[in-house]
Amino acid sequence: MKGNVIRNWIHKVFGDIKVSRHPMYIAYDPGGCGVEGEEVREVLRVLQPGDILLRRFNGYLDNWFIPGRFTHAAIYCGPLTEADRPLAAWLHQGNRRPSAMAQFKVGPEMVIHALAPVVKEEDILTFCRCDKLAILRLPEVIRAVVPPLGAGVPREHFDAEELGIDDLLKSGEAVARDTVIPLLIKEAVRRVGLPFDFDFRLTSFGHLYCSELVYVCFKSVQRFLNVRPTMHRAWWFARNSILPDDFLKAGLHLVWVSRSVAKAHPELAGTAVGRPVFGVGT
Repeated sequence: MKGNVIRNWIHKVFGDIKVSRHPMYIAYDPGGCGVEGEEVREVLRVLQPGDILLRRFNGYLDNWFIPGRFTHAAIYCGPLTEADRPLAAWLHQGNRRPSAMAQFKVGPEMVIHALAPVVKEEDILTFCRCDKLAILRLPEVIRAVVPPLGAGVPREHFDAEELGIDDLLKSGEAVARDTVIPLLIKEAVRRVGLPFDFDFRLTSFGHLYCSELVYVCFKSVQRFLNVRPTMHRAWWFARNSILPDDFLKAGLHLVWVSRSVAKAHPELAGTAVGRPVFGVGT
């Protein structure tokens, strides 16, 4: 009997060991993904185009260099079709990128995010393979914050539609969320194929890291979002930057968190920004 217990334990341990040949490493990972299948089904019911997704993987080295609860941010676009493909050839400097256009992926439930080495599209089912996940959403009616925040993305980076929305907010008018969503999705698609910003600097926006991509695509409503670059420090690494966690204090509705988030960060559970948090306690 004792021998069977030891043998079964050894089999269990071996089943939780990961081996990589290139580069060679061995890792013990008994947990698997923290976001389970039934939660992904909840995500599919809750998600709306234009939502911001925040996620985290446990056990990765870069977690030590990204302060906060979450380490990655993305934009849920919903369906991407062949009609969107030409937008993927747009570049901030005006150059054409035929390779990005050719490699553009279409699908019914797509996410766009900056994940080294480039800004890419990904199916929501793939994106949800993580340990912690949260969904943020713009309110139905958007107004500029009072008192006004300091400057964000310079208006020289806005197109005509974005300038129109920004002017309305600047004058004190309200803007409907449904007016903003198609525009920010278009901005995300335009940036597919741009290189990842390994320097994590907010400069020309020709290279983008994950939360910088979200920040730039939401620039038309930056007078509403309580997000501006601030100095963040992790170990010896310090940058004036935007972190994924910054969007938690942006005035957005937190509409869903995974159970792993609720357990690790109970301050996010229950109710946030006056809206129920789906998935908590289920």
